[in-house]
Amino acid sequence: MGYRLGVDVGGTFTDVLLVDERTGVSHRAKTASTPADQSEGVLDGIRKVCRDAGIEMHEDRARAELRRLGGAGIEALTVSPINSYANDAHERRVAELAAEELPGVPVSLSSHVLPELREMREMREYERTVTTVANSYVQPEVSRYVGNLDRSLSGSGIDAPLSLLLSGPAGEVTGAVWFARTVTATRRLQS
Repeated sequence: MGYRLGVDVGGTFTDVLLVDERTGVSHRAKTASTPADQSEGVLDGIRKVCRDAGIEMHEDRARAELRRLGGAGIEALTVSPINSYANDAHERRVAELAAEELPGVPVSLSSHVLPELREMREMREYERTVTTVANSYVQPEVSRYVGNLDRSLSGSGIDAPLSLLLSGPAGEVTGAVWFARTVTATRRLQS
């Protein structure tokens, strides 16, 4: 069993339906029709629906790129594919591959760094990616700092778990998001 694909080409939009024959789960995509060459709109829709369904990742190519990055000596990896706010399956799979190909290299996933964008079902690709890159940038240094502090405290006879707290604007925003979730707010102000 595989997938069943249906396409409806209209004058303005092309609608695509992908059904997993094993589970019955369906995925839909809508793209602009391309009157000059309808095949372009159809292929765009197929790519979009497959991406949304979490299929078509070329793992061999991903592994090769991860090995290339490892050979270049990267200290951290950012993973932020387009549309992963809606489906983070590829992000999670790249993290699994990175753990195999780049042991010890910290990996930042956009869906973990900014999970609230996933809940709001918004794209905001730039904000999501920039924030994830910033997380990757500080992660090796923060890991070293926390590791050194933990070892020093343990060596001094203090054996307690360490937690990092956010202060300033980052802490305020994180606190506001936590509060909104706690009181089950369905609407939040956004800038």
